Amino acid sequence: MTHAGPADALARVRSALARSDDPRTDGQLLEAYSDRREPDAFTALVYRHGPRVLAVCQRITRHDHDADDAWPAAPPTCGR
Repeated sequence: MTHAGPADALARVRSALARSDDPRTDGQLLEAYSDRREPDAFTALVYRHGPRVLAVCQRITRHDHDADDAWPAAPPTCGR
């Protein structure tokens, strides 16, 4: 059985970063994701804020591999 690891998740997020141009505000995107679980809304939020979250993870962990493992886990927990 094959299952996705952190590298696969990171690749999917990086792919999303390259293609999102949603015109909705952050508040509208958060509502769309939290209320209706719209994947495009989450993608747009990652596109907008993912690089900043990654930068914080890199400063905290001081290790690129640890930061790459940590930052994809941060955004989904924000809406819970």
